[in-house]
Amino acid sequence: MTLLRFAFLATFIVSNALTLHTWAGDKDRKSADADKKDPPKKAQAKEIVINGELTNADLKDKVRPGSFAKTFTYRMVENQRYQIDMTSTDVDSYLRLENPAGDNVLQDDDGGGFPNARMIYVAPKSGDYTIVCTTFGDGSAGKFTLIVRDLAGGAPVNPNLDKKADFKDAPIKLDGPGFDKKVEPKKPVEAKRFDLKADKDGKAVYTGQITADDGAFVDNRFGRREKRSKLFIIQAEANKTYRIDLASKDFDAYLFLLDDMGKIIAQNDDNGESLDSRLVQKIEKAGKYTIVATSLGGQSNGEFTLTVRPASADEMKEANLRSQVEKLFTDRDADRKAIVQELTKHLENKGKKVSRGDLGLAMGAAQALEFSKDNKAAAEAMKQFAKIFANANDPLVSEQAKSMAGMARRLDLVGNTMEVKGKLIDGKDFDLKNLKGKVVLVDFWATWCGPCVQEIPHVKSLYEKYNKRGFEVVGISLDNTEDAVRKFNETQKLPWGSIFNDSQKRGESLADHYGVLSIPLAILVDRDGRVVSLNARGPELTRLLEQMFVEKK
Repeated sequence: MTLLRFAFLATFIVSNALTLHTWAGDKDRKSADADKKDPPKKAQAKEIVINGELTNADLKDKVRPGSFAKTFTYRMVENQRYQIDMTSTDVDSYLRLENPAGDNVLQDDDGGGFPNARMIYVAPKSGDYTIVCTTFGDGSAGKFTLIVRDLAGGAPVNPNLDKKADFKDAPIKLDGPGFDKKVEPKKPVEAKRFDLKADKDGKAVYTGQITADDGAFVDNRFGRREKRSKLFIIQAEANKTYRIDLASKDFDAYLFLLDDMGKIIAQNDDNGESLDSRLVQKIEKAGKYTIVATSLGGQSNGEFTLTVRPASADEMKEANLRSQVEKLFTDRDADRKAIVQELTKHLENKGKKVSRGDLGLAMGAAQALEFSKDNKAAAEAMKQFAKIFANANDPLVSEQAKSMAGMARRLDLVGNTMEVKGKLIDGKDFDLKNLKGKVVLVDFWATWCGPCVQEIPHVKSLYEKYNKRGFEVVGISLDNTEDAVRKFNETQKLPWGSIFNDSQKRGESLADHYGVLSIPLAILVDRDGRVVSLNARGPELTRLLEQMFVEKK
């Protein structure tokens, strides 16, 4: 799914990592068919195979926060070519690849043929890369197979999988260079540690630089990542809440807070106001704690200021509220209604002074409700939030009230009629109400959106199957120019029309009207003109159409 204009300001940490290690491999294992004489085969690309399962006990992916994920670390060699496949008969597979700095460098939904994902990548430099196995559909769980191939200059290959494969926990089969025991990572130079002393008011300030000469803090949460950092030791009191700020004009700041055992107990990227970082954390027991001052990518240099002080009463209250909102993502038993009511009261009390941080909290809460499939609660929350943020002093915040109102309108669509009017790129007028009596897929998409384009063959096959029985499709293109859509339609010979969503007409476009912040977004409308699904793509679209066009016996 491709994010559009609005970047969520709330940060939620959401994945669990599995670091893969080698074993003896298959070369010494005897097969029951060892005595059979087969004709010589061409050399195969080296590969590793992992059979696994995504469950609701897994944490969520940090890029697709509604999807469970497992992550694997794989060592790649500079200029080498790799093929990564994730296949499943249970879920719509989705793959991501992060480079050693932790940046997302590649992602794919159906590149292996729906519903399987595939990435082909040439590593620009050697290092530990992170493969993220997750799903396109929010909250999906099921068995999957991950195959990583070192192509060694060969062409991409199709996975040869037995659909009845045993998905139980089994040793990893591998003989690729990414899992060579002999290749040990070079031990990093540890970041310098500084004792941070507070004044009589409990405040401590350090101004300095992160330079190329600084050592590294090793972040192992999503695979091994070495982050150029400075470390600060503070003596913290039990049951006291501290505010920690890391500010820099030179880099995107990132903070970690470690307990006396070196365990990460808190972290933050953006403070909701800027690219600076802020932590407000209650300390449970007295002791020495470590603050890690670094950058988001972990390789940036520049000046910074670190400030630690006791948190105010309002800051403590807001920190507790942020913790409650995060529970909406991670705790299924959380009292959702009570948390939203508390958040709404907090925002109402701030009135016109609501901040970008408050905006992030509100968007995070609504997003969590939507991921939990509680569209009604999410819509009601968005309506309340939109009224509050519309009067904000900050113009960026007040502008987002329109998006919130649009999201509420979209989330309220299921069971209700949808209004879609516009001019198709061929010049004809379109009005959804004129298609009453037919089943219609309203597809918000763009030619630059990989998952959108990858879904087209699937939709085409369903269109060919059901069009004569009353299935229609209309695209709402979010491309930058109408010409891009026209050329794509001509090249791909799409059998349905598209409306160009002119993003220059802010507040007037269909995407704005329905608060579309990310694509693909596929909405299915039944014969009575009522919306039946807000996520009608992949297996879900197939299932719904089979139900709606069931053969009469």
